[in-house]
Amino acid sequence: MIVGLDALSRLNFQRHMPSSYKYLIEEMAAVEMFGYNKVGDNTFPNLVPLLTGLAVEELGKHCWNSSADTFDHCPFVWDFFQYYGYR
Repeated sequence: MIVGLDALSRLNFQRHMPSSYKYLIEEMAAVEMFGYNKVGDNTFPNLVPLLTGLAVEELGKHCWNSSADTFDHCPFVWDFFQYYGYR
């Protein structure tokens, strides 16, 4: 599971939501993504590079020609894991 909060830095999350932070780290053994930086102003342009390695502008060239298309042909990170035998 990937949990992302728009408009909230990792340090502000720790500062303003300490109970939630503690639960994620201690109870769920969550992994913090140090060095992850936003590249856009909302969720979509920030998740696309994380999950595909492509910028939003590159999606049209590689796998998503119009908003009516699905993302079935995009190179998601889990496809690479599946290729190497992970389930």
